[in-house]
Amino acid sequence: MSQVLISKDWLVWEEVRSRRSKQAGHKSLSGIFSSAVFLISLGLGLFGVLMVGSASVSLAEKNFASELYYLKRQATFLGLGVFFALLVIKIPVVFWERVGPSIFLLAIALLVAVLFVGETVNNSTRWIRLGGINIQPSEFAKLAVIIYLAGYLVRHKNTVSERFSAFLRPVLLISAVGTLVLIEPDLGGMLILLMVTLIMMYLGGVNFFQFFFFILALVVIVVLALYLGPEYRLERILSMYDDIWSDPYGRNYQITQSLIAFGNGKLTGLGFGLGVQKLFYLPEAHTDFIFAVIAEELGALGAILLLLIFAILIWKIFAIGRRAIDCGQDFSAFYAYGFGVLLAVQVFVNTGVNTRLLPATGMTLPFISYGGSSLIVLIVGVAILLRIEHELCPRILSKTRRAT
Repeated sequence: MSQVLISKDWLVWEEVRSRRSKQAGHKSLSGIFSSAVFLISLGLGLFGVLMVGSASVSLAEKNFASELYYLKRQATFLGLGVFFALLVIKIPVVFWERVGPSIFLLAIALLVAVLFVGETVNNSTRWIRLGGINIQPSEFAKLAVIIYLAGYLVRHKNTVSERFSAFLRPVLLISAVGTLVLIEPDLGGMLILLMVTLIMMYLGGVNFFQFFFFILALVVIVVLALYLGPEYRLERILSMYDDIWSDPYGRNYQITQSLIAFGNGKLTGLGFGLGVQKLFYLPEAHTDFIFAVIAEELGALGAILLLLIFAILIWKIFAIGRRAIDCGQDFSAFYAYGFGVLLAVQVFVNTGVNTRLLPATGMTLPFISYGGSSLIVLIVGVAILLRIEHELCPRILSKTRRAT
């Protein structure tokens, strides 16, 4: 009897959810803005604007005769991201499931285009310049891969673990995307794409042989990329085994200056805006090494607090994925897990590089580092998450379904 009642309640909720997914009125979506994911993400974005302003003050004064140049641009990017997010929130989740393949093809087209018409900065061709804004297709590709793969795992959930062809098809397609990213060159970006794919495929139910095959292929790709690619890639790996002071003004210069920043900050930091390493000692202080600037100005306590905030955000995102599974919304679950993994890997790699736990690679700190493409894409990704959370079944029904 209880099973019948549960089924009736579930059908009623499905009808309500279907009706809600077709309506995106401001009133029905107002609860989204009290979501922990929204508040934390917005807080990180605002904090990022402040830290970018602090970390870039000398560079902005030198290059543009305006100390607030990068701060104003980062604030503009944040505003654009919020604007696009407000539009995306109104789009039902089912739309993203349907257009996933088209978005994936668009990402491939942009990655091909950047190789021909892209702008080269620091020997890397990663940006397409439109007006005064540089668009980085590899950032868009990360979100496109998550959306496409989430939909693929739903469409082939009964075959991806049984047929090797069903497993191999998305792996080859995403490997092609990773190859285009590697050609830019962007080894870190390629590894992010493949690691997110690996974990999402595992969550999708691939068997041990397929999982092992993917890991082996990933290792082979990395080894080939190191030995056949530019010489500096292998040097970055080998420098991990150097005495840090053996070549402090050569290949160890950047990481040496980063560690000095951590040492300067000690426990409580020098104070916001009072960091020294950003004054032309630490290269890329407002992008890849902004975590070191945070540690110098806010101390170890500030850096640890930031990592705890990231951990809470990622945990909240995974919680959305878990609820989506309980509600039978597989696409939403795969997307949430994929996006959570993307954030987790980027935070781990960026902070690992800043502290010399990992070899140096161009990886931004999500929501914090300077960069319009990364910030806008992340905010749009969060907007899709908020829409997913909005369409989830009530907690009482998800708990009932899990219990049964």
